Amino acid sequence: MAGAIYILLWVRRCEIRFDRIPDTRDLWRRMEREGGHYTADRPGSVLVVGFLQRGREQFGAFGQVRKGEDVPAGQDSIFEIGSLTTSFTALAFAELASRKVLHLHQPVASLLPAHLVTPHNRARTMALRHLACHASGLPEFPRNLEEHVADETNPYADYTREHLLEAFAAERNRPPPGRHYQYSSYGYGLLGCLLEHATRLDYPTILQEVVCRTLGLQDTVVAIDPERAPRMLQGWHPGRRPASSWSFDGLRAAGGVRSTARDLLTLLRAELRPESTPLQQALKVTQAIHFHRRHRLEGLGWHIMKTPEGPLLHWQNGATGGFVGFVGFDLQNRNGLVLLSNHGDAWNRDDALDQLGLIFLKLAARISMD
Repeated sequence: MAGAIYILLWVRRCEIRFDRIPDTRDLWRRMEREGGHYTADRPGSVLVVGFLQRGREQFGAFGQVRKGEDVPAGQDSIFEIGSLTTSFTALAFAELASRKVLHLHQPVASLLPAHLVTPHNRARTMALRHLACHASGLPEFPRNLEEHVADETNPYADYTREHLLEAFAAERNRPPPGRHYQYSSYGYGLLGCLLEHATRLDYPTILQEVVCRTLGLQDTVVAIDPERAPRMLQGWHPGRRPASSWSFDGLRAAGGVRSTARDLLTLLRAELRPESTPLQQALKVTQAIHFHRRHRLEGLGWHIMKTPEGPLLHWQNGATGGFVGFVGFDLQNRNGLVLLSNHGDAWNRDDALDQLGLIFLKLAARISMD
């Protein structure tokens, strides 16, 4: 669940030129070529691509699952999506706010027991919105996380909700909320706990009842049941070792979701046409700019990038011990892109998929404007 960084939108090896993309077919051929390069550089990996352009969907799968694996890669293959989870958590939060279950500017303190609220952790001045746009002042991870890691190959499994709230109660000397950006899985874990408190539901139930059933997402889940298990891909570590599946408890609202390219493209369809869904107000709230300092723009669950060509790109990435993913969309030109791979490492900070995603969104915008 690496924190996002700003990325140079140029990959010299790809030799992509923005003035040489005549149509969507040529763009897709370039996606196929780069998908082939990506998987060739990562033996045994697969890359599933979903592309949405002005309402038209296209899927592709590149690479090959390893010998002994019977799962074909495609739009219904299930991946761990890591920090892409935050886009779902933010949407659930915004929708609960639209239903008046809570509100965007509600203080964190209002949803915590009194003994967890101190002058030092700024719970009275920290709003729920600050958690969702990474402006809470909290660090990337709780300070007590390492002491609760029992298995380094599945590092979040034993970190509970109680551990997270204990860490928050002990916070000291944090910057005032709203002033600085700091990507925070900790903040999203806390937001998930607060949504559970406000609704009296657990996070998986909130995800299903507030977001997935409303949008028709069939395979976006926290836990894999026996029916879906055959479609769950094996993740692979860059060292060509099979990766352990990651599970979450206290931080599941930050990284615990699994999904498919089909479901993620369905989400992007809703993002590009909010008025077509019951979540219209919530979608627009998450897409709005909630934090702006210099070149840093943040929505709720989305990073926002200005481009020289004009459009704003909304995007998010995610990684676990054996998976990486990218999701992004361009509201102005009605383009969306999903990239999912079963080869990655959250600690490796490999941003190759992010680079590809942002470049191809820019190229797709060029076609749309021609």
